[in-house]
Parts: sequence; C-alpha cells; structure tokens
Amino acid sequence: MLVRVSAAVVAIIASTFTLLERVPILVTQLGSRGIAVASPLPSTTSSTAAPVTSTTVAPTTARAKVAFTPPPTAPATTGATWEEQVGNQALQLIHYPIASTGFTVHFLPARAGYYGLTEPGTRRINIYVRPGEGVAYTARILAHEVGHAVDIAFNSDARRAEWRRLRGIASTAWFSCSGCTDFSTPAGDFAEAFAYWQVHSADYRSVLAAPPSAAQVAQLMPLFNR
Repeated sequence: MLVRVSAAVVAIIASTFTLLERVPILVTQLGSRGIAVASPLPSTTSSTAAPVTSTTVAPTTARAKVAFTPPPTAPATTGATWEEQVGNQALQLIHYPIASTGFTVHFLPARAGYYGLTEPGTRRINIYVRPGEGVAYTARILAHEVGHAVDIAFNSDARRAEWRRLRGIASTAWFSCSGCTDFSTPAGDFAEAFAYWQVHSADYRSVLAAPPSAAQVAQLMPLFNR
C-alpha cells in the first residue's frame, strides 16, 4: 500500500513538471496570435463658423480620419482635382439655385482651421475639402456657406428682424467678427437652418434655436428666397 502511494506521488510530481515545462510554450503560442487593439482616434478638430465674410471653421468634435478614395461615381471632368470631383457630387445634393445669389463655388485643397469661407466682396464660396471627408459631409459644409450667400444677397434689416421673430432669437448683433465661429449669432442660425433644410444633417450646430420643424420651414421659406 505504501509503495503504491509513493508511486502515485511520483506520478503526480512528474505530471506537474511536465505541465510547467509546457507553460512557456502555451504562452508563446497565445502571444503569437494577432489580437486587434483599438488605436486612439486622431485628434482631428472640426467646427463650423460663419461671420459677415462668413466662414466654416473646422468642427471641434473629433472625427476619425480615413484614407480617401475618390468616389466611384465621380464625374469624369477632364483635369478636375479630386477636391472638385467630391465637390461636384456635393453640389448635386444642394437643391437651390446658387447662381441666383451672385456667388460662385470653388472646391480647394484643405486649409488648416477651415472647412469653408464665404467672401462677400469677391462673391466667392470656398470649400476646403479634406481627405477622409465624404460627399455628404462636404455637402453639409457647402449648404451652410450657401446659407450665408443667401443671407448676404437677399436679406434686409426687416427680413432679419422677421427671422429673429420666427426663431425666437433676441435682438443681438446679426454677425460675429470676420472669420470667427458664428453658431451663437443670428447669421449662424440662419446658415445652419438653411443647411438643415437642404441636407437635413444631424450635425446641427446653432446654439440659438433648435433645428426647424417642417412647419417652421414653411414659415422660413420666404426668407430663403429673393
């Protein structure tokens, strides 16, 4: 009986050493597996702004960058840059006669700090297209800037007073400083509401009033036209 117990103990000890010898091998095998690890998102800043010389500043919310691939449906425009290819598709999502404002639209390479710039003096809308920003987001930026062009081209003091009344906005200065963020100004609210009407983007940034309802859009429509 005693001999058998000793043999069993020896067998257990031998098995333990065998298992211990196997541990490094198992760890190595597990360590060699490709395990996906989440990488931190790049700190891309983005925000939209629009003053008298209205602008759309890069939004302050983080947006993940992806490698840009020209859209497969990009129009075959001879000599067009990829910014223009994306921009031309974005234009198709804007259902407004931009030419009626007297402004022209230009799609340009990325510019640090800005997504768009509307220049009253030169009647230009500059959209700075960034790699990784698709057609839909470019259209959202474009719609905001077109809103500024409409405001500059057609709105009078009386029309702006009517806008404030309909939107429940206090009588504050209509514009912010040139090149500054305008989400807290009536001009920015006008551009954001116009963009919401055009592309219905969830990325709504006015802090003065909520996105307009369908019923309110019907009230605002006369102020979106000549």
